[in-house]
Amino acid sequence: MGGVLSSDIKGDIDEAWKEVDKQNEGAIPRNLLEKFVEEVLQRTKLCITKDQVLSFGSQYLVGQKISKQQVSDFYEQQKQADIRNLDQEAIKRQIEYYFSDENLSHDKFFNELITSDEHGYVSFDTILKCQRIKNLKATQQSLLDAINDSAELETNEAKTSVRRKNNRSPPPLKSKKAKNNALPEQIVKILGVTVSEEAKISWKDLRDSFRSKYIDVNVVYVRFHGNEGHVGVSSDTDVQTIVSGGLDINSHKATIKVLEGDELLEFWKANGSHFDLCSNTNKRRKVEKTRGINMGGKMFSSLSQLKNYVNSLLNGSAEGVIDPHYHNVIAAVFRLHPDYEKKSRGMKTFSIGRHPQYPESKCYFVVREDGTQEDFSISKCLQQL
Repeated sequence: MGGVLSSDIKGDIDEAWKEVDKQNEGAIPRNLLEKFVEEVLQRTKLCITKDQVLSFGSQYLVGQKISKQQVSDFYEQQKQADIRNLDQEAIKRQIEYYFSDENLSHDKFFNELITSDEHGYVSFDTILKCQRIKNLKATQQSLLDAINDSAELETNEAKTSVRRKNNRSPPPLKSKKAKNNALPEQIVKILGVTVSEEAKISWKDLRDSFRSKYIDVNVVYVRFHGNEGHVGVSSDTDVQTIVSGGLDINSHKATIKVLEGDELLEFWKANGSHFDLCSNTNKRRKVEKTRGINMGGKMFSSLSQLKNYVNSLLNGSAEGVIDPHYHNVIAAVFRLHPDYEKKSRGMKTFSIGRHPQYPESKCYFVVREDGTQEDFSISKCLQQL
C-alpha cells in the first residue's frame, strides 16, 4: 500500500475518526485528518492493512503516533496555506487587472509605462509601489509566484519585470470624460436633484428611489450631500420624462432638472475626478465579479456567490461558534479585513452573535484564546476584492 490509506480502509475507520474528533472537541474536519494520517503514514513508511486498522481502531489513531498537538499543528498549517493561496489569487487578479485592456484604456500611468519600454515590460519595483499591491503585503517573490501560471502575463529572463503575453500592445487611451471640465453629451447626461432642507437622506436613498421608479434607466453615477445631489444617466435616456415625472425619496418630494451650459461645466469642475473614480471602480468590480475566487480552499464562481455564501451562513446559523466546516472560508475572508493584524491577535475561531450596536442584527465575531470576542464587518473584508 506504500503507506497511503486506500479507499476501502478510509471507509472502515469511521469509529476511529469519531474518537479522534471527540478527543479534539470537534475541531478537526475529517478531510484534514485523513490527509494528516496519510502524511504520517508516508513519513513513517508504515503499511497498514484493513484488518490492522479495524483492530487498532481509535487506539492507534489517538495514540502517540497522532497526538492532539500534532493534529492541531497540522490544522494550523493548513489554515496558513489557505491564507497564502488566497493572497496569491488576490495578487494575481490585481496584476492582471493592471495589464488588462479594461484598465489600460483609461489608466494613463500603466499605459505609458508599457509603451515607453521597447519590450513592453514594467518592473516589479514599480508594481510593488502601487497601493493595492501594498495592501496585499506583496513581495517580489510573491508577485512571481502569483503570475507563474497566468495566461495573460509573462516575465523577463531576469524575473524582475512583467509584461502582457507576447508583448501585446495596450489599447489606445480613451479621452477622459471630464477633460476641459466638459463631458460629451453622447456619453452621459447629468440630472440635478434637490429636496427640502429638513429632509435627511443619503446618496443610497437617492439611488434606490431613483432605480425603483425608473427601472429601465441606466444609472451610472449618484452623489448627494446636504439637500442637493446629482444622478448620471446614459445618453439615450429620455430625461424630460424623468423631469416631469419627479421623484419621491423617503416620502420627500425631489425636484429634478437637466444640467446644461454653465451649470454642467460647474458640475464637471467640482465632480469630474469623483465621477472618474466611481466609473473606473465600477468597471473593475464588474470584471472581478465574473472571475472565479478561491476562498479557503473552496471555489466560488463570482464575488456575488461568495457574498451570498457568507451572508446565508450568517443569517441561517444559530448564535455561537461556527461549524468547523465553514472555518477555512471565513478565516480567508477575515484575512482581507483592513485591520486584520490587530483584530486577529490571539485568534482561535469564529462565532456568530448579535451586533453590539444593533441588537436586531447578527454579525461575525473573532474568538480569541483568552475567551474574549470582537465583532468584525464581513462587508469590509469583501470590499477588498
